[in-house]
Amino acid sequence: MLLLFSALVIGMVKVQWITPSTRSLTRYMMLFFLPICADIINHIDTLQHYFSSFVLANMLSTTLSLVAIGLFGQWIFHRK
Repeated sequence: MLLLFSALVIGMVKVQWITPSTRSLTRYMMLFFLPICADIINHIDTLQHYFSSFVLANMLSTTLSLVAIGLFGQWIFHRK
């Protein structure tokens, strides 16, 4: 997704090229989320028990990912 976004921003890929394939994906997007929602409802007691650990793990992984991507991006741009 990041590569596609980057290609769209710099103009390498035109929006008109990907519009036909994205229409079907966005039309049926709810089908991708239904199993996840059903699983969350089935395991709500486990989620409530480990909620703080879950939030902490998500925050740490997001922060580490953003830092790694930022450092990699700086390395790529300064390498030229």
